Amino acid sequence: MRFRHEVFLLFLFMILSVSILASGCSPKISCEEPNVLIGSSCCLDVNHDGRCDSATQMKEPDKHIPEVIDKPTHRINEPLPEELFAKKFESDWNKRNFNALYTKFSDDLQRKWSREEFNFMLKRLQVLKGIESVSFKGMIGNKAEFIVTLKDDKERTAGEVVKEGDEFKIRPFYIFDDLDINNICSDDECFSSFAKMSGNKQLCESAGELKDSCLEHFSDKNTLSKEIDYCTAIKDFYSKVDCLDNLAVKEKNIEPCWHNEYDEQIYGCMGLVAAIDDDPKLCKEYASSRGFPATRLQNAYCIMGFVSKTLNNSACSLIDRRDDVVLGAMAENCDNLRFS
Repeated sequence: MRFRHEVFLLFLFMILSVSILASGCSPKISCEEPNVLIGSSCCLDVNHDGRCDSATQMKEPDKHIPEVIDKPTHRINEPLPEELFAKKFESDWNKRNFNALYTKFSDDLQRKWSREEFNFMLKRLQVLKGIESVSFKGMIGNKAEFIVTLKDDKERTAGEVVKEGDEFKIRPFYIFDDLDINNICSDDECFSSFAKMSGNKQLCESAGELKDSCLEHFSDKNTLSKEIDYCTAIKDFYSKVDCLDNLAVKEKNIEPCWHNEYDEQIYGCMGLVAAIDDDPKLCKEYASSRGFPATRLQNAYCIMGFVSKTLNNSACSLIDRRDDVVLGAMAENCDNLRFS
C-alpha cells in the first residue's frame, strides 16, 4: 500500500516538472505600441481602448494631432469664372438684351460700333439668320462653346474668352463678326433709320426714295443733337439718365431715350413720353420704332415708366407676365407704384 502511494507521488512530480520545463521554454510575445497583445497575437490599438481597431477606426486620424490641409482655390464641382461669364452671355443673348450683350464684347468690337449701332444691326441679323435660342455647352480651352438653334437647324460655334483689365470679355465670333450695315439692310427704311441713328449722313445716299427726308433730318436736327450730346457727356450715370428723360419729355421725342445705356432706362424713358398723351399703348409703337417688335421685358419697362409718371395702375395689365417670374414681379411692383 505504501509502495502504491510512493509511485503516485513520483508520477505527479514528473507531470509538474514537465509543465514547468514547457512553460520556461515558450517564447514571450511582446507588442510595440500602438499595437497591443490580444490573446496570442498583436493587433493595432491606436485609441488605446484595449481592443483591436476596426478597419474604419484605423482610418480615423488622431484627434490630438491637428490635421493641416491645403484648401484648393477652386472646388471640383464649382464653375470656373469663365463659365459663369459665358452663362451670363448666353442669358443676355436669349433675352435679346443686346445693350447688356454689347458690354461683354472685347474692345475691338466696341471701337468699331457704338452701342446703338450694334443693337440696331444685331436685331436685324438675328431675324435674317432665324435664331430662336442659344445654349452654352462648356469651355474648350479658352473658348466658350454654344449651340445656336435656328428655325430648321442647329449650329455649333465658339468664341474666345479673354481678360481685359479685371473683366472677362469675348471676342467677336459667329454673327457678331459679320456686323455690317450693307449686309443687313435690304430696303430704304433700314438705310435711312441707321443713317439717322448713327449720324452717318453718307448712308442717306443708299436710302433710295427716302434719301431726301434722310438728308433733311441732318439739316434740322442740330439743336436736338447738341442737347443730346450735352446729356451723354455727363459722367454721373443717374444725372445722365435724368437729363435724357427730361429732354425727351420736353421735346415729346423718344430720340433722346435711345441714347441711354440699358434697356430699363431706354424703354422707361419712352414710358415718360407716352405719359404726355396718357396713352400706355404708345409703348408698343415707341419701343418698336426702329423696325423690330419690342420684347415683353422692354415693353414692361415702358409701362413701368408710364405708370410711375401717371400713377394710372390700370396700365399694369398691359404687362405680359405669363410664364415669367421677372415679369410677374414687375407687374406686382407696377400695381404698388401709386402707394410708393
